[in-house]
Amino acid sequence: EGSTGSHDVNLFAPSGVHLELHFSLVETEDKWKDILQNVWGRKCDGWQYRFLMSDEMFYFYHIVHMAIHMRTGGCGVKPFLDLQVFNQKVKISREKLKELLNEGNLLRFEEESVKLSNAWFLGDQISDTGNALQQYILYGGLYGSLENRVAVQQIKKGGKAAYLFSRIFIGFKELSIKYPSLKKHKWLFPFYQIYRWFDLLINKNSRRYTKATIRQTKNTTDERLQLTERLFQEIGL
Repeated sequence: EGSTGSHDVNLFAPSGVHLELHFSLVETEDKWKDILQNVWGRKCDGWQYRFLMSDEMFYFYHIVHMAIHMRTGGCGVKPFLDLQVFNQKVKISREKLKELLNEGNLLRFEEESVKLSNAWFLGDQISDTGNALQQYILYGGLYGSLENRVAVQQIKKGGKAAYLFSRIFIGFKELSIKYPSLKKHKWLFPFYQIYRWFDLLINKNSRRYTKATIRQTKNTTDERLQLTERLFQEIGL
């Protein structure tokens, strides 16, 4: 069995094995997606269909992946260990990497991430920004916490009411990912919007997550929003 998402096809074997077959490296930012299309720029000698990602592009993709997870609640500690290993063991052109990071508006985030990585694994002094970033990451766990995710989305949408409205009436792009037939029949948009509501009520897991999201939205304090917004400004996200 399988289902198609925004950037991958999820396949499930009867034994429970889950395989994600990606047709795009990222699902969100168009700028990042456009830059990452260049992964097909290096064809391997002697191979017709084999391509090799440059070290600079791989590093850039790692930073993009971290940034996406940061915006959805946190990314865990391992990506910071990966940064440490990469910077110590792989020789890359910092000039080429800077071009990619500047193009994707990620240079500041990369620099703050490396500083925190050095503080954790090399014993460097941790800055105030690093300390705030550290709390956000450690509190968020491996895949990010709901509290972090809701706080970030409230900031992005412009408040609690706007965020709740965006979760009730989701956009065409997001809805067409959930219901692919909508792409060919755009006139069904309002009907699928209502169908989704019934789907949420029927599906136990979706219903539980929706309740938790609403509860967390109500409980998020102004102080938490201000701290999160300040952090994301300081790290360039």
